[in-house]
Amino acid sequence: MGKAPCRFDGGTGPSRLLGVRLFGYEVVHWYETDDDEVVEVVTRAVDVDGLFTDPLPVPRERVVLRGCPPGFADLTGDFAIEVCTDDEVQWWDLTGLVVHGTVQDGDRVDVVASAAVRLDDAGSAFGPVPRHLLFRDDEQLGEFLGADGFPRPWYGHEWPPVTLIGAEHPERVRPARQRSHLHDHGTRLHALDRHGRVVAAVPIALDTASVTPSVLGDGLFDVVLDQPATRNPPRWRDRPAPSARAVWDLWRDGVPAERNLWVPFDDDGREAWGDLTLVARGKFGTDEVGGVYTLDGRHVTDGRSLHLAMCEALVGPGGYFGREYNAFRDCLSGGWGVRPGFTLVWNDAQVARNAIPGYLRDVVELLESFGVTVELKSSTPDAHEGET
Repeated sequence: MGKAPCRFDGGTGPSRLLGVRLFGYEVVHWYETDDDEVVEVVTRAVDVDGLFTDPLPVPRERVVLRGCPPGFADLTGDFAIEVCTDDEVQWWDLTGLVVHGTVQDGDRVDVVASAAVRLDDAGSAFGPVPRHLLFRDDEQLGEFLGADGFPRPWYGHEWPPVTLIGAEHPERVRPARQRSHLHDHGTRLHALDRHGRVVAAVPIALDTASVTPSVLGDGLFDVVLDQPATRNPPRWRDRPAPSARAVWDLWRDGVPAERNLWVPFDDDGREAWGDLTLVARGKFGTDEVGGVYTLDGRHVTDGRSLHLAMCEALVGPGGYFGREYNAFRDCLSGGWGVRPGFTLVWNDAQVARNAIPGYLRDVVELLESFGVTVELKSSTPDAHEGET
């Protein structure tokens, strides 16, 4: 971000010990002037509840698909509708679809079903006669004439409330007041490590539903905050995933000092790990040039694991060197601790070669285009060693 934030505690003081526990979270208002970021601490809390979650389940509803191929009569399971014109598209997830019956319409059928319906990707202005396609996973099952009520507006994903547990100064937990000389960037919830440094940050709304005394100590309160609906598709998470909590807790002891601590986590947990590396990224005065770096390829089975292993190889455990292809390419341009001109020894490369051969090839070609020497090594003799 380039500018060091000015912090105002508003009387809460630094993180302090509660018995054997530290304040693990703080709520801040975040402003910006022409010259500085201004972070105003609203309150601190020992813990939170309801943060690491998925959106509330959407209710099931009747779904009528018009003019379908006869095979659609036997549908069951999870599907997606693509509603599209030449320029616009909407993707709607149909989860747990059950067909109740069909109505014959010439050589096609109208399918009457029910499912939980949720927007996955939003388009905007449609022509009068969009196309309708049905998919299971990435497989296109066929085109049909229409779906009652699609395309349609989307009012967002509903989220459960977030509870600040053991919070100070509940009277200060309210939306930020407008200030003419400051640009308001909203309110954030910070997760803190044991030294009080920010590990992660997520947006939060301060719509107080209830305040009750906390059993964690005198002068502390449990504050329930209702959260608004959000319009982002599910894959663009507005809240950390349930498995992210264990990742955040691991990072509370500081930036990890060992490689591969991310390996036991599921994909959501690994995504959270990558997010924390970006928050914790170091400031490098100069880049290292040349040298030999070793990548542990034993766990590289998809794009996310490839980049986590690459980060650790180039800038160490907990380091950041891009979370996906485009960010990785940007980091190779310099300013992130290592500049091309080095040699990358990729051990156990057969794991990635078997799991993601195309992406492995793309990454190796990118490295070589920047002048990096890549040595692909296999743990067992491999006639194809060195090939991608």
